[in-house]
Amino acid sequence: MLDTWTAVLSDGTGWAQSEPGLQGWQCSPWRRLEELAQETDRKIVVATACLGNVAVALTADAWTLSCGQSVITRKGLGADAGKASQVRIRWVCRREQDRWLWRATDGHTAWEVVTPPGEPLHRHLDV
Repeated sequence: MLDTWTAVLSDGTGWAQSEPGLQGWQCSPWRRLEELAQETDRKIVVATACLGNVAVALTADAWTLSCGQSVITRKGLGADAGKASQVRIRWVCRREQDRWLWRATDGHTAWEVVTPPGEPLHRHLDV
């Protein structure tokens, strides 16, 4: 079962979350990859988030990509009121000027969601 992200830079080099060169910094491996790309005049052109048996990906198409994970708390309704459960998701996001395009997975299902810029993904997911 997978639980990671991968990325491709504009020069064709591939990177994974577990790359030794992205570890040990005072930021996340994704943030370090963003810094490394900027320092070497490259761009992140493809990002893939993998969880379980599902992978979701986006191409940059000249926009900024980001990749991460979130935990969403679900609250029960009706007979399940008062009960809560948590779902962890991995996601990729393309930050376009007038919208953010998200693809996310919980390891079983994949979603594609469009939000206004800056709007959190979890407000639009039915998990």
